Amino acid sequence: MEWNNMEEIRDLDRFNGLFTLYDNVLGLASLDASSINGQTEEATYRFPFDSDKRMMLWVLTGECSIRMEGIHYSLDSKDFLLMLSGNSFRFLSVSPDFKAQMIIAEKNYLDECISNKQILSFFYQLLIKRALQISLTTEDITLLEMDFINLKKKIESPNHSYYKEQVSVSFFSLLLDLFHSLDNRSKNSFLHPSTRKEEIFNKFLNLLMENYKEQHEVAFYANRLFITSQYLTLIIKELTGKTVNRWIDENLILEARKLLKTTGATVQQIADELNFSDQSTFGKFFKKHHGISPIEYRRTQARVV
Repeated sequence: MEWNNMEEIRDLDRFNGLFTLYDNVLGLASLDASSINGQTEEATYRFPFDSDKRMMLWVLTGECSIRMEGIHYSLDSKDFLLMLSGNSFRFLSVSPDFKAQMIIAEKNYLDECISNKQILSFFYQLLIKRALQISLTTEDITLLEMDFINLKKKIESPNHSYYKEQVSVSFFSLLLDLFHSLDNRSKNSFLHPSTRKEEIFNKFLNLLMENYKEQHEVAFYANRLFITSQYLTLIIKELTGKTVNRWIDENLILEARKLLKTTGATVQQIADELNFSDQSTFGKFFKKHHGISPIEYRRTQARVV
């Protein structure tokens, strides 16, 4: 079973009913040996495996072998795999008793669901790892399994008066349990920077989470790290594929979307909170990244069921 780059999570609908989908931002699948081995070798399966998607998989029972961009991963029962970048993914083999759960999330939706900045920073630190494989406890896996089942039920109940909120809260609850499990694994030993550049990246993230609303200039972060703006940009681009300016802009846009969707604050109030000089400047910034004005974005969100 193999997936290559794709643009839309809704394309997962083609996978023989394996995936439960939500609003083109989330896909859930319960996998077993028959669902993997039942796919024909000739079939082309697409997996949303690009910079805008994230994939999480944990093994309930059995084992499997996976290849991602020429790298093999062998997963046993209770192993967890987080994939953050790449362009191909393939199951090479699965044991007869293999069972696993998989979640594919659109990056922006995942980030919006993580309201805790410490957790968001923790997740961002994983980006330079490209993929994270770690063994969890039986209790961790059992909890994730229950969260997965609950989230699936919420997605399958679109007539609920607060459908969007229920799905978001359920997904966030799963993420909280996941990050709690990861946080307990050797006190994040897998996140400890192994190079000076990774150390700078981690310090930059901490500064960014604390200051992005007020500080939009690269020079601020470089000065606080006692390096030049050019060197900081070089490091961040090398490790993450994104510039410092893009990191700042993405966090501003993420916060702007949250405020527009979840508060009654005016556009002017949001512009003030995010330290834009005026409403017009904020509007141009927002439209540059979304193609529509903040007011239009708020209206589209109000129409989403």
